[in-house]
Order: sequence, then C-alpha cells, then structure tokens
Amino acid sequence: MPAGAQVSALTQAFAAFRRGWIGAKLTWRQSRRRDGGWIHGIEHWRPPSIADQLEYRDRRGWLPAGQEGTWTENAGVFYHTRIATPAMTPAIVWLWILSRPFRAIVAFALFALFVTITVVVLTHFGVL
Repeated sequence: MPAGAQVSALTQAFAAFRRGWIGAKLTWRQSRRRDGGWIHGIEHWRPPSIADQLEYRDRRGWLPAGQEGTWTENAGVFYHTRIATPAMTPAIVWLWILSRPFRAIVAFALFALFVTITVVVLTHFGVL
C-alpha cells in the first residue's frame, strides 16, 4: 500500500484484531511456560486426593490460630468428614475412569451390560 493511501475502517479493524490475536497467542504461550502463572496452574492442576483431603482435615488447615476447640473447628471437621470426602470420592473415581480411553470404554460397556440385565430382569417380572 503506497504511503498516504486511504485505509478503510474494515481493513483497520481486521489489522487491529489480527495484531491483538497474535499478541494474545504469544502471551498464552509465555504464560504456559512460566511456573506459577495462572494458565500453567490451570493446565497442570490436579484434584486433591482423598488422602490430601483427610490430611487437610487432620491438620485443621481452615482454622485460624487460637480457634481450637470452638464451634468452627467442629463444623469444619463435620464438613470434611461427612460432606466433602464422601462427595469427592465419586468425582475422583470418575476422573480416574475418564482419564484413559480404555477405562472409559470398559466402564461404559459394564454400565451398558448392567442396564441391559436390569431391563431384562424387570421385563421378565412384568415391572416394565
């Protein structure tokens, strides 16, 4: 394009979008390589295991200093023992199953077999 030529608004907008896109890709790549960056944290995050959860409960990680023996400690122990750990267990099992294709296929096949047997038995007894 010759110097001093008129540039349309659409061409300027496209050039600005392209420049922004290239900058965003560069920033993303640099952030992925940097330890401690939020993108690196998202990509390398792993869920806490049940052992991590129980260890957090046992060392009372949520409890401010000087609050030992109060209702906050008892409420936290109740939450971690009766709510968080039982709720995390099936989620961790699903993550384990779905993290490998073969495990997912086997789990799906076993589920399909279970459903088929259930339908056959319920049909046989006239429930369905």
